[in-house]
Amino acid sequence: MAVIMCVCFLIIWLPYSVLSICFAYIPAFDVHPVQSAIPTVLAKISHVINPV
Repeated sequence: MAVIMCVCFLIIWLPYSVLSICFAYIPAFDVHPVQSAIPTVLAKISHVINPV
């Protein structure tokens, strides 16, 4: 059960953190608005998936 929770945590938060790091450190980083919305929506639904 703990492994499933860790995998879900990584699946949800990894795209958001990678996108945030790219925006912070790459000045010319340009992404389509839909591509930047998907990680944000995943991060927001983490409260639904996380049982804690």
